[in-house]
Amino acid sequence: MACPKWGLYLCERLDGASLTVSETSKVDCWFEVWLIPETRRMTIFEGKTVGSIFNVEIERATQVVVDTVRDALEEKLAACRT
Repeated sequence: MACPKWGLYLCERLDGASLTVSETSKVDCWFEVWLIPETRRMTIFEGKTVGSIFNVEIERATQVVVDTVRDALEEKLAACRT
C-alpha cells in the first residue's frame, strides 16, 4: 500500500526540544539558543558540536504573524510612495 502524501512529513523525533533564541544575526546568518541543564540532559544536544546538522522547525503561528505584519507594512509603504 502506498504511503499517503502527508506521510512524507513524518519522522521520528530527533532533537525534540523547544528552544529559546537568545541572539541572532541576519547579516551573518546565525542564531544562538539557550539550553538549560535539563534540556541538555534529556536530548542529544550535549553531543553536538559546531557544524553539526539540526532539523529546525519554525512554529506555524510565528510564520503567520511575521508574514502578515510584513505584508501589511509593505502594502502601507507602497501606498505612501504613490
